[in-house]
Amino acid sequence: MALSTEIPFAELAAKTNYSFLEGASHPEEMVIQAKALGYTALGTVDTYGVYGSPRAHVAAKEHGLPFVAGAEVTVEGSRALLLARNRAGYGNLCELLTLTHDDRDNPRASWQQLFSYCSDLFLLLPSWKLNEAMVPRVREAFGDHFALLVSRYLDGSDLVRLKTAEAQAHRLGVPCVASNQPLFHIPERKPLQDVLACIRHGCSLREGGLHLLPNAERYLKSPAQMRELFREYPEWIENSARIAADCQFSLDEIRYRYPTEWIPEGKTGDSYLAELVWQGAVHRYGDRLPGKVEQLLHHELALIAELQYSDYFLTIWDIVSFARSQEILCQGRGSAANSLVCFVLGITAIDPAHLDLLFERFISRERREPPDIDIDFEHERREEVIQYIYKRYGRHRAAITAEVICFRKKSALREVAKVFEIPVETIEKLQTVLHRRSLSDVPA
Repeated sequence: MALSTEIPFAELAAKTNYSFLEGASHPEEMVIQAKALGYTALGTVDTYGVYGSPRAHVAAKEHGLPFVAGAEVTVEGSRALLLARNRAGYGNLCELLTLTHDDRDNPRASWQQLFSYCSDLFLLLPSWKLNEAMVPRVREAFGDHFALLVSRYLDGSDLVRLKTAEAQAHRLGVPCVASNQPLFHIPERKPLQDVLACIRHGCSLREGGLHLLPNAERYLKSPAQMRELFREYPEWIENSARIAADCQFSLDEIRYRYPTEWIPEGKTGDSYLAELVWQGAVHRYGDRLPGKVEQLLHHELALIAELQYSDYFLTIWDIVSFARSQEILCQGRGSAANSLVCFVLGITAIDPAHLDLLFERFISRERREPPDIDIDFEHERREEVIQYIYKRYGRHRAAITAEVICFRKKSALREVAKVFEIPVETIEKLQTVLHRRSLSDVPA
């Protein structure tokens, strides 16, 4: 079969450094390299999370490359790569990821959980270790949004891998899609990936053995290279771009959606917020409002309504009101102090009208970013507020903010030293030298 050089390619299964101790490139590096190579799109499927998706999304927008958000989960011993086709699909993906973390030490999902959240997702199952017994149920759940993922690693097993995938596709009636399943954006990152793999498995580089990749092939290859690797299966290359085109979700679609069922009947978020604001203004200033205050409140309420932030302000007011009713010390801080609405609602204690603070530093029509209202609660009674939020809004609507923990310089040096079997004493001396050099760089 003659190979068309015009067949486009999209990498759908890249992993970044947000696949902890597995991926060896930043999301931005993946995006920039994919754009330079001429990909039609790039999809990331970091393990058990979409942590790197925001950075990849921002970089993709900057460089004009379509981005596909996804993640990899373990489903009863099988790898499942899930791509968000739209906003609803991304929500289902996040719901499923939350379930996988019920056991933080061993994240996993059941097939039933996967099928319960399959709507608007595209499923890729690696053909090499496919659980064929589950395919009929998978087809029933995902329909045409399901394909076998096939890779060539030049590791001596490619022929068996390709022929197995071809036979599976014919026998099961499932299409295949080509991917290099890259762990780094350029082959020169292979040594770093080796070190990460050793840290993950708790061994030295000398002991790495089969924990290490056999070669440096797991990088972002050019469309021409991929077409050559799969020259006998050009439709598998074509399927990559087709699937990417089907996944139209953008992180720009995500915005705050706060519960509104508690708002009094017959009122909207805008009208109820305005009612509370004018009541609060009378409480702060008395019955005769200063002209400047009245003008500023009209201005702020109009912009809040225009940008659809009323429900957010009502939620914060509700939580603060609960805390004050229970005599739990709390105080708003940060840029919220620039808002007269926050002041009259009792969220903040500083009068921005008196101090001539600029509201646009808090909310700007041009930025169109949700405002950030930080509330401090007294430490000893913070749990009471958390339990109120769970009870008021439901646990499924509330979450503790997660942190991405990174290695600091000192701990990174120690972990790398173990991989290279460097004595601890040597590392401590090196750290002392580096510390002295950093101090000498500080201007007097």
